[in-house]
Amino acid sequence: VAHFAAMHLNIPDVSLLTAAGPGYWDAAFAAHGGAAAKNGIIATIKANQANSKAIDAIRILINMSNLSLNTSGPLVHDYYTRVNLVSTIASLADPLDEQDA
Repeated sequence: VAHFAAMHLNIPDVSLLTAAGPGYWDAAFAAHGGAAAKNGIIATIKANQANSKAIDAIRILINMSNLSLNTSGPLVHDYYTRVNLVSTIASLADPLDEQDA
């Protein structure tokens, strides 16, 4: 939410990624069915009427109709700011799928 507020206010922001690197979603999906699991999550998000209404409101509020907000892959990319602090070390980081880079 803070990232979208900063976008709306046109002020800089920084995100703090506390998971095992930007590849954490890929690792999580790989352990639970891979692409089929990711596609299932996307379908569930898109089918939720209240969520769809909220997504439309955010897009309108910050005048960014191109935000996917997890209604298509790659997931969570809209949430990353230009500067992302990752609280892990390379040896613990999950590998990042190239499409998500």
